Amino acid sequence: MKTLERKTNRIKWVAIAALLILNTMSLSAQKNTTGIDSVDWAIKKLTKLKVYNLYNNNGWDSTPIGWNYQQIIAKRASDKKLLSLTAAKEPPAVRLAAMYGLILRRNKRCQDIILKNLNDISSCKLASCDVSFDEYVENIFVEWLQNSREDGLITQADSVRNDSIIFFTKGSSRLEYVHELVDRLPCNEKYYRRMKEMYYKERVGYVLMPLVKFKKKAEKELIIRSLKQFSKGMDKEGGYSQRETIGNTNDALEAVAVWPSKEFRLALTQLRNYELTRKCFDNQRLKLFYLACLEYNDAWAYHFIDETLGKSTKKWGKNNYHWQYFYEAMRESPHPRFAPLINKYHWKGSYWNPEKQDFEEIK
Repeated sequence: MKTLERKTNRIKWVAIAALLILNTMSLSAQKNTTGIDSVDWAIKKLTKLKVYNLYNNNGWDSTPIGWNYQQIIAKRASDKKLLSLTAAKEPPAVRLAAMYGLILRRNKRCQDIILKNLNDISSCKLASCDVSFDEYVENIFVEWLQNSREDGLITQADSVRNDSIIFFTKGSSRLEYVHELVDRLPCNEKYYRRMKEMYYKERVGYVLMPLVKFKKKAEKELIIRSLKQFSKGMDKEGGYSQRETIGNTNDALEAVAVWPSKEFRLALTQLRNYELTRKCFDNQRLKLFYLACLEYNDAWAYHFIDETLGKSTKKWGKNNYHWQYFYEAMRESPHPRFAPLINKYHWKGSYWNPEKQDFEEIK
């Protein structure tokens, strides 16, 4: 089962853009001149702009001015100049332009520079057409490096070794690349201790579900405690407070779906009772809640879901979020045992199908 939607797609845009340009551009270092269009001029302009553009299109069929500065730096600066511009003391957007130029030139020092800066926490505003977001500079460096194996900068063996270095470096868990890496790691004991360190010391919630795959007794209490964080970060109106963490309840629900143990039933009941009192709904949580319950696939789960749907219908009527997300959960993870509940609480209408990005009639 896939985890919550994250920034992952945005970061992949970075790698895709890099690979596309790698295949279409041929760069040669040119002498650094003075005046307008010189490397130093472009560095000053990009430093002031503080934005790094991922594409040569701003979403309105014109080229962002920052893209031109980036190209001047990448094309005209010498390798020595680019290497100096990748230092942590340099402005983030300039660092990205410099590293981009080095990767395009297949400079062999890229790998060492990136791996030595895994603890760098500087960030930069990225622009992707008409969308902008903040991202760690080092995360983009790592994405570029690891995806460059397809174009010969590093080998497959380099890529595997780099993954190991990145994963076992303390503090690297903040990187989105590590998030993706953890999701695809096998259940090997050599990874277990590092994942525990990420969760307990580095406070990284996304490690909870991969940890649960090991099905160790120590993680049962961890799941129960996380499930009970259901009201953490809520304001008095029942919505999320922007200044507080929302806890790890949603991650714990994903963990329950992987490991549906009897010990979690009480915490799930407490969570359900809380959700029935809320003024504002967390749509993702409701879907994860029903996906977790479905995985028990026993008489308790049938009665529990039946009771929950009955309470929600009594409070909000047939057309309510609980029934909608139970319906979606059944479509994603169908279990014949629960099919009668669809007919029992059936209502005519439509629901939003995220796969089709459109409303779909409920049958």
